[in-house]
Amino acid sequence: MRVNTPLVGFSGEIVEAVGEIALPISLGSYPRRSTKMVKFLVVKAPSAYNVILGRPSLNLFRAIASTYHMKLKFPTLEGPGEAVGDSRLARECHASILLNAGETRRRQGPDIDSLKGKKQKLEQLSNENRIHLVDGESNDRERMTATEALKHIEVVPGDPRKTLKIGSDLPTEVENTLTIFLRRNVDAFAWGDEPLPGIPPEYALHHLNVDPRMKPIKQKKRSFGPEKNKHIADEVGKLVKAKYIRPISYPEWLANVVLVPKTGGKWRLCIDFTDLNKACPKDLFPLPRIDLLVDSTAGCELLSFLDAHQGYNQIGLAPGDQEKASFITDLGIYCYKVMPFGLKNAGATYQ
Repeated sequence: MRVNTPLVGFSGEIVEAVGEIALPISLGSYPRRSTKMVKFLVVKAPSAYNVILGRPSLNLFRAIASTYHMKLKFPTLEGPGEAVGDSRLARECHASILLNAGETRRRQGPDIDSLKGKKQKLEQLSNENRIHLVDGESNDRERMTATEALKHIEVVPGDPRKTLKIGSDLPTEVENTLTIFLRRNVDAFAWGDEPLPGIPPEYALHHLNVDPRMKPIKQKKRSFGPEKNKHIADEVGKLVKAKYIRPISYPEWLANVVLVPKTGGKWRLCIDFTDLNKACPKDLFPLPRIDLLVDSTAGCELLSFLDAHQGYNQIGLAPGDQEKASFITDLGIYCYKVMPFGLKNAGATYQ
């Protein structure tokens, strides 16, 4: 269908539309795919893009765009759908647009000296993009290298096992001050389970609040192969040595251990607290919002990241609730003395 609607660019140039066409556009992959009929204006103009979806199309799909992640999220009958962009093609299109803009200005007859400067700048931008486009992942690797440019310092001089990381691009004065501060407070850091005293119960203590109307459930013991049993025995031994668990007899609640595969072929020891969690009400106190925490750092000169070693296990479990957090292994039955992973409200207590 022919139309008389012109398109106006950012710099004021006008392009007459040849006509209008309606096409079916599908976003996402099956089963989370959404298809809509979208009306497009057809123009005769050099462009790096074949199709441009504007605000009307995004509103039609009820889509939310993230330019940082190169993604579109939109609702479907099967749940949130997702359309992922190609960062390499996006950079190529961006470089092409910059070059086309330079050629357009040249044809319009601007000042020769000004044109030379702009063209050199466009060629420089284009070359920079070409360097990143040789490998589709090179830009991601460079970005990771920049963000992870860290320097290791020995908090205990002469002991390479006890090191911390600080920014490698810090001014010398700030780096020296920070190093002295960290070494002065070396007792605040732990490199193992042994020196961790735990949080005093008067500051934090986890309660299960089991519904008394719920009948206690004892799960039937599961069997594992020799290799998994050896790993379970090693992990239980570490927990006993760290005084996180203790032996127990005749518990009312009993759960099984579960081995969850980790990267590198290793296993993570978990406890199946499914039945116990069903008997506990949910803690409705809202957790801190990450975006508000990040915004609160605005204006700070330094940003620190702390890895809470065995953070959950540093919070005690109420003595009256310890026997409820029992689990069975080939070595015997144990219960947790500290707050374990997997409990319904453990995250709220930890926050």
